[in-house]
Amino acid sequence: MKKIGIVFFVIMAISFAVFLTVQDHSKTKRLHSEFKEVYTKDEFKGIITDLYTDRGACFVTSGSKKIFLHNSANSLYRQRFLQDNLSIGDSIVKKSWTDSLFIFRGNSKYYFVLGKLINESPR
Repeated sequence: MKKIGIVFFVIMAISFAVFLTVQDHSKTKRLHSEFKEVYTKDEFKGIITDLYTDRGACFVTSGSKKIFLHNSANSLYRQRFLQDNLSIGDSIVKKSWTDSLFIFRGNSKYYFVLGKLINESPR
């Protein structure tokens, strides 16, 4: 009886892991279809009204625009990753034909290069 319980537990654990993986994949696929990936040629300016981050990817809503921002980091900041520096209510600006992204919060200005780690000091 003991071996059957262990086998049952292992099967249930594997089934649960597969279920969670399928759910996560479906959610990620839905987000990528709903949010427009930002390219160098794109330009936008607005205030963040909704925000969802997942493994470095940022899904930002600003008014009626829904944009997807790749993982970015700037080592000049204590919280160096983009997703740690975005908040609802922040102003966000990206001019066309550049990969620079600016975030404004109060009197503070944050700068990131989309998809890149910048200002990393050599070891």
